[in-house]
Amino acid sequence: MNQQPLVEAPAATEAPKIIAEQQLGQPGQVMTRDGWKDFVVEPAAPAPPPASDAPALGLEAAERMQTLSAAAARDILLLGQTILGVAEQIDADCRRLAQDMAEQGNKVSQHIRDFATIARTIGVTNRDTRLRIEGETRRGEDE
Repeated sequence: MNQQPLVEAPAATEAPKIIAEQQLGQPGQVMTRDGWKDFVVEPAAPAPPPASDAPALGLEAAERMQTLSAAAARDILLLGQTILGVAEQIDADCRRLAQDMAEQGNKVSQHIRDFATIARTIGVTNRDTRLRIEGETRRGEDE
């Protein structure tokens, strides 16, 4: 189910607009740990019937407030679920980076050990060569 977002991205000078097609009681989708899930936000229980002497303008304002507060509640729910989804992605990326760092550290550590082994071999070979050359020179001098 591909739904429009509840709030359009505002231009630099505009406030966000609630999309009219998103009505209370209609299904929507939210991101959860298990992926996108469908949901329905039911409207709050209607206010008790107004007194007969209430002006129509006040009744209309009360009805619109109820609709707007339910839409705001739905937006808050979606925001929380979206943040959870983003946080899980960041956590997964951090875990992958940590694993890569550990693997790279192990690789560099192995290279250092290999280099130390080669350096030791070269040092021993150089010492043996020097001793052999010095020994040949001294034997030549002794004769």
